[in-house]
Amino acid sequence: MEGAISFLRGQGFAVSSIATPPKIESIFKSVDIGKIDVIILDGRLPSPDVFDFLKSLRSMHSTACVILAGMVSNVNKAAALLRAGIFDILKVPFPLRRLERIIRQGLKNRQKLNHILQLSDRLDSAYKLLEEDRDRLQKWSNDLQRLYTLNQTLSESLNIDEVTQALAANLKKVVQHDIACLFLKNENRVRVYTDQRKSAAFLDRVSSETLQTGQELLEKGDPPSGPMVLKGGSEILVPLRVATERVGLLRLIRFSKETFDDLQSRALAMISLSLSLAIRNAEIHQEVQALASKDELTSLLNRRAFLNVVDREFRRAARHETSLTLILIDIDHFKEINDSYGHLVGDQVIREIAQIIQKSVRDVDTVARYGGDELVVVLPKTNLEEALIAAQRIRKKIRTFLFKDGGQSIPITISMGIAQCPASLIKTPDDLFRSADQALYAAKKKGRNRIEFSRLPAVTVREGEAVSK
Repeated sequence: MEGAISFLRGQGFAVSSIATPPKIESIFKSVDIGKIDVIILDGRLPSPDVFDFLKSLRSMHSTACVILAGMVSNVNKAAALLRAGIFDILKVPFPLRRLERIIRQGLKNRQKLNHILQLSDRLDSAYKLLEEDRDRLQKWSNDLQRLYTLNQTLSESLNIDEVTQALAANLKKVVQHDIACLFLKNENRVRVYTDQRKSAAFLDRVSSETLQTGQELLEKGDPPSGPMVLKGGSEILVPLRVATERVGLLRLIRFSKETFDDLQSRALAMISLSLSLAIRNAEIHQEVQALASKDELTSLLNRRAFLNVVDREFRRAARHETSLTLILIDIDHFKEINDSYGHLVGDQVIREIAQIIQKSVRDVDTVARYGGDELVVVLPKTNLEEALIAAQRIRKKIRTFLFKDGGQSIPITISMGIAQCPASLIKTPDDLFRSADQALYAAKKKGRNRIEFSRLPAVTVREGEAVSK
């Protein structure tokens, strides 16, 4: 082989000669196989060693052209060597020019093979990119579906609590987070939603921070129009607005290393529009409902709204077997007040009496204007004796209150009728009203400025005294 080596060097090839070790594949330990273009193997090597060498060469992704120089015992063995990766087999002795031609042809084939492999690698890379794009598109499609579902859910209710609950239940399916804080400007409070195990003090601090941030952000002359990623991506603030009207603020917090990205920011921007509209619609509906249920003169519940309250409390009292008391109140000689001082003064008297009654009862009690100069109070979980104490307090405050028309004092008294359930003759809310009305009629018939009980021993009350008849 020395003559062949000298010849190849003379033709410009860089040639190295390596003595064959006991295990031919151990050559890889001393040679950088990636820098070798052609390998000429001695045909006297045992066939198993040649096959092992070719296998090791393939495992290292080498594209070196391998030529076997020597006799091959039979055609089948030659075919097996060619299938295993031998480029050509040269019978010894061989013309040096033929060796050169085979090497140059092998290098051309190797160049084509490398080009094919490069194309294959590019195809693999392109396929992987296509798979990644497909996965991203699929994820985006899923996100859009979840986003659509969330937006639909938000628009299904005109109740603010239901809207916020729908947000808490579905938002995590679109944008992962650990804590969600919702600040509503009109309520001036923060709702906090989380499944994290955090102390009450920690959640209170988060709520206070959100309240302060929301107030400051919404009071700015030109607040940001879209989501803002803060604290290195661990938080995102989403202003809620309908046109130029500022509704509130959504704040999401993450504790993991994964930060909020542009894609999630865009998704939250889309959610913010639906959420803002849902909240504002619910607020408008609530305002309309409040106006529809309030008496225009006194701002108390009107008769229709109050009847719903009584019906609810009546059923609750029956279910829990508790007492329910109703007080019907009439302003004594109210027509004479209107005739003497005018309707404007009469309206003012009703307003002031409504305020006195409202301040004289508990938060759980409900006061309403029943019609004209009649007002009514329903007292849950209250018996006759307790209702009498409340009625006495109201009557005394009104009797001692200084009603004025300019500099002139107007003496005002009231008559009151009280009814309680359960009672044998009271089966419905209408029965309860009827009983209280009968008691009120008795109080007015007996001279007014009195408190009477219906269908019970009559009780006359004067200046804090209770006299049974």
